[in-house]
Amino acid sequence: DATPYAGDAYFTDWPQTLSNIAALQPEALVPGRGPALKGPAQVQQGLDATRSFIADLYASVQAGAAHLEKSKGGMGVLLGGVPGVEPAHVLIIGAGVVGTHAMQMAVGMGARVTVLDKNVDRLRHLDLIFGNRIKTLYSTAQALEEKVLESDLVIGGVLIPGAAAPKLVTKSMVRCMKKGAVMVDVAIDKGGCFETSHATTHAEPTFVVDGVVHYCVANMPGAVARTSTFALNNATIGHGVALAELGWKAALKANPYLKEGLNVALGKVTYEAVARDLGYAYVNADTLL
Repeated sequence: DATPYAGDAYFTDWPQTLSNIAALQPEALVPGRGPALKGPAQVQQGLDATRSFIADLYASVQAGAAHLEKSKGGMGVLLGGVPGVEPAHVLIIGAGVVGTHAMQMAVGMGARVTVLDKNVDRLRHLDLIFGNRIKTLYSTAQALEEKVLESDLVIGGVLIPGAAAPKLVTKSMVRCMKKGAVMVDVAIDKGGCFETSHATTHAEPTFVVDGVVHYCVANMPGAVARTSTFALNNATIGHGVALAELGWKAALKANPYLKEGLNVALGKVTYEAVARDLGYAYVNADTLL
C-alpha cells in the first residue's frame, strides 16, 4: 500500500494541503513510497489515510510539545527552539509504525530527535530517509538510560502485537530525569512501556511522578474523534462487507491478513501471543476454517 509520509512538512499545514489536493480532483497520485494511486477511489483512500495519519499520530508529539510549556507543568521549552536557542531533545523508543510517524512529526516541528531500536536494518533505513536530521542508536540498557536522562520529551512507541508492552523505562530512571521533562506513553493501551505509567483520560490527561509529566491517555485519537472515526470506518468497511457477504470462514480463507487478526474462534484461542500471555492453549486458525 502507499505509505503516508510527511517528514519534510509543517504538520499544521497538512489538513489544508490535503483539502487543496482534493479540490483539484486528481485522477492519480504518486506517493513518496508505495505504488501509484490510480482512479478516484484510490486517490480518495490515499488522501483519507494521510489525513488520518496526521490527525491521529500527530497527537503524541503535539501532546508532548504542549506539556513542555511551563503552564502545563513542563520545563518551559519550545519543541523547535528559536534562532540562537537549542530545540528540545526528543527521544523516541521504538522505530516501528508509531515511532516512525512520531519521528516524522518531531523532525517536521524542528526538534532534535534520537530514536532507539534493536532492529539494525530498520535503523539503517531511517538513516537513509532522514540523514543527519535524526540520530539512530541501537537499543541497549545503557544507551536507553543515558538518552532518557538527557531528553526533554520521551515518546514510548514499543508495541508487541497481541501482547503486553515491555516496561523499558524504570522508576529509577524517571527519578533521575530532568524536572519538567515530559513522557508520552503511546503503548498505554497495552499496559504502557514506562514503569510509572497508568492510563489517563482526555479530561485529566497527565500526572506527575518525581517532577516528570506523564501523558498516558489510553485513546489518543479520541481527541480528534470525528476524523479518527471516519478513518477507522474507511479502513475496516471492506472487511465488514466481506464478512457479511461470505461468512466468517470464507472471508478469512480468502484474506490472509484478516485471518491474522482472528483471536478467538469456536472456543479456541487462535492468536499465539494472546494464548501465551493468558495461559491458554494456542490453536492454529487454519485448523478451524
